[in-house]
Amino acid sequence: MSDRTQRKPATLNTPKTPQQLGKQPYLTRNEAAAYTGLSTKTIARWQDKGLPFYDVHGRVLYTPAEIDRYIRGHRGTGLGLKPRL
Repeated sequence: MSDRTQRKPATLNTPKTPQQLGKQPYLTRNEAAAYTGLSTKTIARWQDKGLPFYDVHGRVLYTPAEIDRYIRGHRGTGLGLKPRL
């Protein structure tokens, strides 16, 4: 590859830790899955069962605070979650 065509490292899609994701105001479903350590299918299922979300121009977004509140409110109800330390 020549200097002219050499790719620059991507900055938009760099992996983020759950702690970094928790500081963002809104998370996509993929980010919410990374934040909780669960699958996107689980996040979608939780949404169907009452996880608050925002539909912004067709994009489904969640807040870390509402995800945490949902988890706290459903401990011991079969979600199989343990509190985050």
